[in-house]
Amino acid sequence: MAIRSISKKTTITRKSAGVLLFPVAAFLNGGGLSRKEAIEAFADAYDRSGRTMRAQRAEHIGNPLQYSDVVSLWTRDKKFLDRAGNPRPLSMSGKQGFLALLKQTGHKANANAVLTVLIRYGNVLRVKEGKLALVKPYFNTADLKNIAFEPHAYFLYDASSTMKRMITRGSKDLAAFWRKTENANLSEAAARRFFEFSRRRSLDFIQEMDDWLEAHANLKNKGRRVGLGVFSVYSKQGM
Repeated sequence: MAIRSISKKTTITRKSAGVLLFPVAAFLNGGGLSRKEAIEAFADAYDRSGRTMRAQRAEHIGNPLQYSDVVSLWTRDKKFLDRAGNPRPLSMSGKQGFLALLKQTGHKANANAVLTVLIRYGNVLRVKEGKLALVKPYFNTADLKNIAFEPHAYFLYDASSTMKRMITRGSKDLAAFWRKTENANLSEAAARRFFEFSRRRSLDFIQEMDDWLEAHANLKNKGRRVGLGVFSVYSKQGM
């Protein structure tokens, strides 16, 4: 994704915006909406988004991998697990502390800055004796007041890029895909139980995919960015 830093902040370029909007524009076009109607619809949505975003602040946190990799390694590497196999509380320093954990991810990031973000979004808590406890087995990126900009921007970019490749791909392209399961007859209580069930199962699945990627990665050479995303569905029937 074409993102540039401006005064310690990150912004979406016009080129990146085009990638995000292309699948939407393609479907609006294919659905019979005129260019004028599509622009008016976007302008209305843009204005409504401004009113909505006043309730939450979009915070620029930089490369989201420096946070998600910390959480991922903390939940899997034996050096950072207790005897039961759970992430153990870490001191800031030491051979098996938070600084060592961050260094092992390969990210050259400021440890205090990374820790501040992880604490702000409820991923890490300070516990007794000044140690740090991981309380979420995934990188949480939003709360009632703040939204981490970059993770959500990359999510939209990846979803849009996948859809664009599915619409325009040539015969030599890797076949982009998406998979979804749904049911429109669940009660609110059942929906809550499904969300809890799917969080647990999807986390195990994503960690398995992460293990495969790590095992096949070549750190000496830069290659293709490859991954898999899972998202939840929650709405009234229909679009």
